[in-house]
Amino acid sequence: MLIAEPLLAKALVVLLAVLLAPAAGIVLSPRLRALAPPALAERLAFVFARRVDRQGRSPAALAWRGGVVCLLLGLAGFGLGALAEHAAAFHPQGWLLLPALLAACLSPLGPIGDGRRVLRLLEERAAVDAAQRRILPAQTIEQTAAALNGGLIAPLFWYGLLGLPGVGAYTALAAVERAAAARGASAFAEAPQQVAVLMKWLPGWITGLLFLAASLFVPQCSPGRALRSLIGAIRRPGWIVANPAIAIVAGALQAELANHRSSAARGGNFAVG
Repeated sequence: MLIAEPLLAKALVVLLAVLLAPAAGIVLSPRLRALAPPALAERLAFVFARRVDRQGRSPAALAWRGGVVCLLLGLAGFGLGALAEHAAAFHPQGWLLLPALLAACLSPLGPIGDGRRVLRLLEERAAVDAAQRRILPAQTIEQTAAALNGGLIAPLFWYGLLGLPGVGAYTALAAVERAAAARGASAFAEAPQQVAVLMKWLPGWITGLLFLAASLFVPQCSPGRALRSLIGAIRRPGWIVANPAIAIVAGALQAELANHRSSAARGGNFAVG
C-alpha cells in the first residue's frame, strides 16, 4: 500500500500534466511560453555553447568542454527540480504545482502536428502507390517519432523514475544537445549527443511500442511489418537503435530504412518498400 500510493500520485500528476500541456501551448502567449523551463534552459545552453565552443581549440579540448557543460547544466537542472519538488511538498497547494511544472516541461503540440501529417499520408496511401511508389517524406516520419519521444515520452519517463529532479536534468541536457547541434560539426557536440542518446533510449522503446499499438487501429498500417522492420534493423551490423520508434513507424507505413548506420539514427532515409 505504501508503494501503491506514490505510484498513484505520480500517475495522477502525469495525467494532469498531459492534459494541461496542450491547453497551455494554445492559450499562453509566445512571451509566456518563452519562460517555460525548456525555453530558458535552451537559451542558457546556447550562451554556454557560444562561450565554450570556440575556434582554435583542439578536438580533445572541445570534447572535454562539452562533457563539462553537460555535467554542470545537468546537475543544475537536477538541483532545481529537487528544490521545486521540495517546495511543493511543503506548500498547501503543492499537488497543483507538480503537474503545472511537469506540463511546462512537455512539448506535445509539435508531435501532434507531425502525427497529423503522417495520418494524412496513411489516408493517401493508395494515391502514393499509384504514383509509382514515390518516396515517403522521411523528415515527417523521423520528426514525428523523435519529437514525440523527446518532447513528451522522455520527460514523463524521467519524471516517473526520478521525479522533478529527473525532468530538470533531462530538460537541461536536451537543451545542451540542441545548442550543440546548432553549432554544426564540432567535437564539442560529441558528449551532448551521446548523453541525449542514452537519456532517450529507453523512452524511445516506449514510444516505439506506443506507435506499434496505435498501428493496430489504423487499417492502412501494417503492425506485423512494423515489428519485422524493428527486428531487422536491430540485427543489421552497425545499427544502434537510438530511437526505435523510427523503425517501427517506417515499418507501419510499409517503408524501409535506407541507411542503417548509427550516425543515421537521427536522420535516416526511408524508401517505400
